[in-house]
Amino acid sequence: MEDEQIKDIIVALINNKMFPEGKDEEHTAKYVARFIKTLEKELDK
Repeated sequence: MEDEQIKDIIVALINNKMFPEGKDEEHTAKYVARFIKTLEKELDK
């Protein structure tokens, strides 16, 4: 999967409220970062 595709998926998840919204963009970014780390771990299995 290309980086651009991954970015599009993450943006779609954020826009569809699939991540908890933080009190600001930085807080939301932390949720996204956790998701990415979890996803990487799962894909490496």
